[in-house]
Amino acid sequence: MAGLQKPVINAIRSVAFLLDELEETQINLTVKEAFDSQITEFTSDMKLLVEDAKEKIDAHIKASEERLAKVPQTHMPNSQPTPPVNTYASILVNPPAHANPRVAAREGIKARQFAFGGIKNSKLSHLDTVQLKTELNKILTDIGLTTGKIRSITKSRNGDNILEMDSDEAAIWISGEDNKRRFCDSIGANTEFRHRIYNVIAFNVPLTINPDQAEHRAEICEANNIEPTTIIAAKWAKPIDRRSANQRTAHMYLSFVNADAANRAIVNGLSICNRRCHTEKTKREPIRCLKCQGWNHMAKDCPEEKDRCGNCAENHRTSSCLTSARPIPRQLE
Repeated sequence: MAGLQKPVINAIRSVAFLLDELEETQINLTVKEAFDSQITEFTSDMKLLVEDAKEKIDAHIKASEERLAKVPQTHMPNSQPTPPVNTYASILVNPPAHANPRVAAREGIKARQFAFGGIKNSKLSHLDTVQLKTELNKILTDIGLTTGKIRSITKSRNGDNILEMDSDEAAIWISGEDNKRRFCDSIGANTEFRHRIYNVIAFNVPLTINPDQAEHRAEICEANNIEPTTIIAAKWAKPIDRRSANQRTAHMYLSFVNADAANRAIVNGLSICNRRCHTEKTKREPIRCLKCQGWNHMAKDCPEEKDRCGNCAENHRTSSCLTSARPIPRQLE
């Protein structure tokens, strides 16, 4: 721009600036129009895709409903599925995950055990436990047991035999009344399965009831809505001759043949002679030494050298004690 006057140069530069700004604005407009066009096209394609997917899903649901309508109904329309009922035996055989493994294993073994009496008066009385197990397994096979057998046989203190089955299936099979009857008939007429006894203690029972009478035991069952033959035995915890003159209640031991009934009695208590009696499971008394009067061992294993009397606590045998007073309980170290 040499030789041009300054106003002319400023005018040219102004025009150039305006042209540059106009070009940039046009480019922006062009880009905006192109972007709007692409977005509109993409939105239209997405809408078509969603509508097509919706039509396919509706067609699939309709076809599924038609197939389900053709399937025969095995239940009533308003029937509700019955939830599984957990029994005492099923909980013992299949304990929950949080149960103590040792306790669960012990209870599982108890669920597979059966008390069997009368063998000593049968044709198998001369056999030892090994021979008896072999013979009884043959009988079970002959009467129809195909899965499982007797794992072991032990003798109880009262002379009965405890049969332990090797599987839950075998235990369930032999629990059937018809199978029990055929098993007993194959051995002898005097043989039978004994009930497992569940002992509880009821506190502060009125003395008007007589535990030796079957009618009174049946009355307890009736008052507590349990089967009349559930309680097979009852006795007072303390001898009658040791009661006080004005005593009106006492503790009573009750023997149940049904575990569920015994558990309900422990949880809810028992109604006896119109009185609600607290009930607990009986605890096994600790072993006491008759030599030193200590606990948790017997006289044959006693580490003490001298005898200790259970009446006066002197160093002589209890049977030789000359003290006529009633023994006074004392805590021995």
